[in-house]
Amino acid sequence: MGLLIIINYYVGKISKVKVNENIQSAGLLFQERINSQNQVFKGQLKSLLDHNAQLRTTLGSLIQTEESDLFSDDDEDENSLKEAHQILYSSLVAHPLYKDCDILIVLDPYGNLIFSKESPEIYDQDLSHLPFIEDAIQGITSSGWFKGSNLDRPITGEDKFKDTIIKTVVSPLSLTGTSIEGIILAGFDLQKLDLTNILSITGAEIVFKLDDLVIGKNVFENFKSQPDNFLTSNKPLKDTNNNTQGEFIILKSLEKELAQFRELQSSIIIIGFLALLVGMIHSMITSKEVTKALHKISDAVKKVKDGELELKVDTGTNDEFKELGDAVIDMASSLKNEEAIRNIVSKYFSTSVSENILGNPLEGVSLGGEKKEITIFYSDIASFSTFSESLTPTETVQFLNEYFTLMQKIINDHDGDIDKYIGDAILAYWNKGTLEEQAEKAIKSAIQQRSVLKALRAKWSHNEHLAKFDFRVGIHSGECFIGNIGSENLMSYTVIGDNVNISARLEAVNKLYGTNIIVSNDVQDRTKNKFSFRQLDQVILKGKQEPTKIYEVQVDSSLTDQNTSYEQILEYYYRGNFKTAKEKALRHKEDFPKDKANLVILDRVNLLESSPIDNWKGVFDLN
Repeated sequence: MGLLIIINYYVGKISKVKVNENIQSAGLLFQERINSQNQVFKGQLKSLLDHNAQLRTTLGSLIQTEESDLFSDDDEDENSLKEAHQILYSSLVAHPLYKDCDILIVLDPYGNLIFSKESPEIYDQDLSHLPFIEDAIQGITSSGWFKGSNLDRPITGEDKFKDTIIKTVVSPLSLTGTSIEGIILAGFDLQKLDLTNILSITGAEIVFKLDDLVIGKNVFENFKSQPDNFLTSNKPLKDTNNNTQGEFIILKSLEKELAQFRELQSSIIIIGFLALLVGMIHSMITSKEVTKALHKISDAVKKVKDGELELKVDTGTNDEFKELGDAVIDMASSLKNEEAIRNIVSKYFSTSVSENILGNPLEGVSLGGEKKEITIFYSDIASFSTFSESLTPTETVQFLNEYFTLMQKIINDHDGDIDKYIGDAILAYWNKGTLEEQAEKAIKSAIQQRSVLKALRAKWSHNEHLAKFDFRVGIHSGECFIGNIGSENLMSYTVIGDNVNISARLEAVNKLYGTNIIVSNDVQDRTKNKFSFRQLDQVILKGKQEPTKIYEVQVDSSLTDQNTSYEQILEYYYRGNFKTAKEKALRHKEDFPKDKANLVILDRVNLLESSPIDNWKGVFDLN
């Protein structure tokens, strides 16, 4: 009996977790469905406006007729208008937009109705007072949610949509590219939106509310009468201007979802009773078989709990034990599908971002973020544009994929997140722990990445450029905005701010000094007891106004004499003693001819001797 209680506990716990995850998945799927519908509608509108010459010609003639009194009582004008309407109808009816929309209307640039799919005979209504038409008159494309009753009378003259919600997309039409000659409105009936896919995948139902209008009344009434039997999540229905016009409510019936679990509970109780009874009567005969079956079921449930979802449960019986074993297999299969979704999402987002989306899908995909003190890492392959010319497109992609795979693993192993790949460049960041911890992990990642390049060079040694390719890194710490940036329909989780630009500038400066890893003064100051650094210079970076000290991360311990000599050159250079600095730089050049940083200072000293800078403070402006 104790073993059955354990099984009962784990099955119940897993089922309730599944209910909550299904609600979150339903919200995400609906939002994707609406976003997809928006994109299709906007694409069809653009296609209609860009490629339908007959529509543009007909609208142009209608507008010219309007300028000469469109709605006059003259029979000849009336016949011309009807003929133009027939042409307009024929140009629209073959377009996919006409077939997909429940409402499709065309208006003149002043908001007067010219054509209506539902009531083509109506063309003298003034709709300029409607808010979304007012926006279109101003040249603004918009979308929103409206009660059908608000659109019925002005557009159809009837009550065809009085009990539904209409999703609309409104776009101004410009024939010349300089002025608005018309407006097109497309709308679809929310009641006709196919949500069966969401229901079949998640078991969740969606109710829509706009003012006092409710779509899905039966489900909503059940929820209001028995709120404890449902898990819910409310999300707003917003227009283009981010104004809330209504809401959609995701409802998941605990009664339906847990019905299978309750059947299992009943089966468990029956099995327990029968097992006890049979054990008392035939303990010597059946105890071994029952114990074996229960142990197999128990082991299977524990495997599911531990995340092992590919399993078989063979109880060796054909009774309730087999049914219970089959139920455990079905439960594992369902969880396996959800795990597959998690794996797919994690391929497109960093670990922290994907966990945020899957853990809270409705909030995780909204615009916005926060300001945080983070450490930014920017790397780039040296001379990539040059040696990529020696590769085919397929070879370029193959090389970059191998390179990014190695680099990404090292960054993730050190608790960093990839923001994005920019051509051959990598933008990454650390936002957990103290700035000291972040900076240390970023530098460790750069050092380890440089060490694994040897293996990649050897693999691509058949290409003379790839056999000796290298990369450059810039690391800086500071405040940045981190979060979702973009539009409601297309967004990206990213880091933005001036400090991101500084890390990119530091990476680029490596080329000037012949170095691989450069960090800012902030990073060096926080990690100076962890790593060996060489101060390179004190400069004003491109696009900046304030000076910053820049440091090279030293990974070769044999360069002590070179670094000491270089520091002496910098000391005289900073003080403006260019003569002594030049003498020491020349000697340094003889002793360490491969030190490109010294050559930069030597060229700089020659320049400053011939063109002195007033009030020299040891800072050189790279601008």
